[in-house]
Amino acid sequence: MSDHNNYQLTHLQQLEAESIFIMREVAAQFGKPALLFSGGKDSIVMVRLAQKAFWPAKLPFPLVHVDTGHNFGETIQFRDDLVKDVGGDLVIASVQEEIDAGRVKEEPGLNPSRNRLQIPALLNVIGKNNYDACLGGARRDEEKARAKERFFSHRNSFGEWDPKNQRPELWNLFNGKMDFGENFRVFPLSNWTEMDVWQYIKLEDIPLPSIYFSHNREFVRRSNILLGKCENITLLEGEKWESGNVRCRTVGDMTCTGMVESVANNVDDIIEEAYERTGVRGTRTGYQLRSARRSLNIMFQEWGNRGVHLWKVKLAKVPLVEGQAEYNFASDSTNFPDDIDSVLEAYYRNNSDTTAPVDVSLTKIDRSAYSATPNKLTKGTPSQYYVQRQLNPNIFLYATPSSSVSSTTTPSSFQFCFYYLSKIQDVGAYTNTSDVVNRFYPCMMSGLAYYLSQKYSPDRSQELERRYESELLRALDADNQGTSTFISPQTFYGDGV
Repeated sequence: MSDHNNYQLTHLQQLEAESIFIMREVAAQFGKPALLFSGGKDSIVMVRLAQKAFWPAKLPFPLVHVDTGHNFGETIQFRDDLVKDVGGDLVIASVQEEIDAGRVKEEPGLNPSRNRLQIPALLNVIGKNNYDACLGGARRDEEKARAKERFFSHRNSFGEWDPKNQRPELWNLFNGKMDFGENFRVFPLSNWTEMDVWQYIKLEDIPLPSIYFSHNREFVRRSNILLGKCENITLLEGEKWESGNVRCRTVGDMTCTGMVESVANNVDDIIEEAYERTGVRGTRTGYQLRSARRSLNIMFQEWGNRGVHLWKVKLAKVPLVEGQAEYNFASDSTNFPDDIDSVLEAYYRNNSDTTAPVDVSLTKIDRSAYSATPNKLTKGTPSQYYVQRQLNPNIFLYATPSSSVSSTTTPSSFQFCFYYLSKIQDVGAYTNTSDVVNRFYPCMMSGLAYYLSQKYSPDRSQELERRYESELLRALDADNQGTSTFISPQTFYGDGV
């Protein structure tokens, strides 16, 4: 039966209709509007909405990009390709030109940001081209200041915004009246959440810059932030460029946009597949997504009880401290890992000769042997270690490091090094990726479908349980060599989940 007479809209369709209405209001009320385009997901969605609002006509306003000169190369390439695809006009406001003209001054420091310098460049291009309205992709859920913005947000002749003096917006009536020299910022995505944006991108199959997806890139770790390699970042003492699979959650300057380590495998896809198998259709609510993640965590615990190997071997290097026999996360949160499942082997490293470090294996002893040690504070070169199994394990060295083998003055000279099995990290708070070997993916989807069916489709539970057990046995059979599987979801899922 045709659904042409069904006038019910999904929440995404309602948001889309609202945004298109606002864009058409802008075209109707203002003489020379522009769309602010950063190359990020929000501005890309804005372009798609503008296409729908004015199709089949050409976009009635140019795309204005404030180019800081510190952009990701992939963003600039995507910008140029998009402008060409949509047949739009591109206007570039260059921060570098503002610096060269002496209107703004470059920020000092090792990794200077040009975020603040974007404002003069934007105001200059607005005044130069007489733009009376600039469409932006800001959302109220992003932060407190943006939560106070109206759809039509007035700016005075100095480009200033007065949050305490804003016009009411009742019954979808928007007042675009302004004096000469003033202008407006317009935010059609105000009522959208980050989750809405991502769901709309998926619904419309909107392409995004490659930096949003996992890719191999050189980066430096600085203050727990991964910064991509670029000519504007100077390495500090002790820092080095690393290489790994990373992705960006947002688009900005390379000097201030952190990345997250990630793989291409996607928990979202697993959850969608599981819901489809249970016969549950439609857009996922925040509760459903949280429920699916809880079910995944329960399933992973079940795997551990059934002997499925869920770990990754890691190496820890802890500086030796004179007279300190006990080492744990509480005493050294910087170097001592907090995800230890069990210690495999350990050794003492002497780095005093940087060209030829010396490693000496340490003997693992049990609790009774360590308890029988007559004087546990005897100083010397460590030769044995004892692991006290706790939620956060403690490791005791014997002998206790003497002044000749301690790292008090030179932290990297003398180290206690050990290989350990990393604990499983769950898929709890806003995560979306999972480092699971391919042979376990069918099992994960079948298992999650079985767990979800107990909540949403009890009539299908038996069928899905049989499929889950079959897939698990198949995965375990392929895993008969004892190959480890590491589950480590890492990326942010978004507010509102």
